Amino acid sequence: TMFNWVQDIEYVRIALGWKEFSLVGHSMGAAISLLYTGTFPEHVCKVMLIEGMVPLQDTESKARDNLRTAITKHMAIDGKRERVEPSMEAAETKLLTSNNGLTPEAAHVLMRRGAIASHGGYKFTRDVRVRTPTPVRMTEGMVTSFIQHIKCDVVFIVAAEGLKSAVTDRETRQVNELRNRARSLEIVELPGTHHLHLNDPHVVAPHFQRFLEMDASPAGTRLEARPAKAKPRQAKAN
Repeated sequence: TMFNWVQDIEYVRIALGWKEFSLVGHSMGAAISLLYTGTFPEHVCKVMLIEGMVPLQDTESKARDNLRTAITKHMAIDGKRERVEPSMEAAETKLLTSNNGLTPEAAHVLMRRGAIASHGGYKFTRDVRVRTPTPVRMTEGMVTSFIQHIKCDVVFIVAAEGLKSAVTDRETRQVNELRNRARSLEIVELPGTHHLHLNDPHVVAPHFQRFLEMDASPAGTRLEARPAKAKPRQAKAN
């Protein structure tokens, strides 16, 4: 669950002996990063979110149905093994088919560590249980309570052809809450799809580099969102 992954980050921090560090997360990873930052704000100095910010939420009345659905689907895959594809090319094709907006070049990079040789073919190294529904979803108030403890600088990368069309009023309220609570919040809209950081890392990287290099902003600073039409700065070759 989300809570287990938040705990995993804390285990890693302790193992590495870090007092403070920066977090970057994409999609579900962005939601996990936000929850960790709200839980342990004293350990996070900067957060970089890509195409995601808050976890999936629902009302209290849906809790029973959500849990039942999650358990049913989880049990349906118990004991099942990841299908073995006949070749690496077939595995890449399957990855591209299930991830619209991912380029072949990006898929090839992912497959370097996302598939292993098995029984004369290749299979994905992922845990298939990750694709099952969340058993218990938090309510809007619960998620907002995490946001209210975030005090660091935050940058939120939004893809012009990504998830922004699915943003709800609830999530808009939570972005505004983050704007009021974080030391600074910068929302940067860039060209691309949900996987823009994989497809065009040279577009995303300069924003993160600048964000990491800037000094901590004074409390209360509010940075303006940058529209997708603005041409992003290109990284300079050394």
